[in-house]
Amino acid sequence: MLRKLLTHHPLVNILFAVVLIFGVLSFLEMPRENDPDVNFNWIIINTVLPGASAKDVEDLVTSPLEDALTNVKDVKFVSSNSQQDSSSMLVRFEEMPRDEFLVRFADLRRDIQNKARAELPDEAEDPRLALTQQLLEDLTDQGTIFAFHQSFEIGVIKGLAKHIDQYAEPLKSLIGRFKDLEVPFNKLMYYHPDFHGSFSIKSVLPALFPNDPELDYKSLDIQSGDVAMNVFPRLQEVSDPDEKESIRKALLAYCRLDTLAMVKIWGKLRSL
Repeated sequence: MLRKLLTHHPLVNILFAVVLIFGVLSFLEMPRENDPDVNFNWIIINTVLPGASAKDVEDLVTSPLEDALTNVKDVKFVSSNSQQDSSSMLVRFEEMPRDEFLVRFADLRRDIQNKARAELPDEAEDPRLALTQQLLEDLTDQGTIFAFHQSFEIGVIKGLAKHIDQYAEPLKSLIGRFKDLEVPFNKLMYYHPDFHGSFSIKSVLPALFPNDPELDYKSLDIQSGDVAMNVFPRLQEVSDPDEKESIRKALLAYCRLDTLAMVKIWGKLRSL
């Protein structure tokens, strides 16, 4: 019976097609989250006090902010650094559901703002303002903005718009200009076996451009976004100038490759 089935080529082809179709349908019906929420449960607080010495920054900015954090629940640890003109703090919370973390974030924001109004010097500046101004200048008021997994970038822009009132509308106007390069892949418009079921840029790029040393994340000192996000706020704690410059170059190299990767992927899609 089995021998007869195997030698009956048309029937074998039909059965193979049926199995393949059911396999594809089953894959498409599998529950998956295209835009998962990533929550590291930590917050970075940067404050600028122009012209102040490191000691003045510590006394006038960092210490008052650390005092404010004592009222916030579930803080696992606080790492702070005071240097000339600026203060940087990394606040890590205990592991918790996202909804609970958002409550703790709101508590922290309220206590920090109350402390700022009551005790911080008037000269203390929010660096997000300068960042927003530079961002809008660089992006101009027209043109497409490419991203890979755009929900993250859009979330950051919405956060800026919420806190920088005078630039809220220009920031919100950026959102409609986004094009997500992840969509052709996670919507299965283009698939490669070397994706191995993952549609992150770290999976897509080497599959489309194998053995290209210029596009190899593994050749970098910093190879992932979560490492970059952890290293950046600690950069101000590094006292050795050579080490600081080395870390800065590593961060820039990672950001460069992230940008170059999107350029290459866009070019590949256009060539199809």
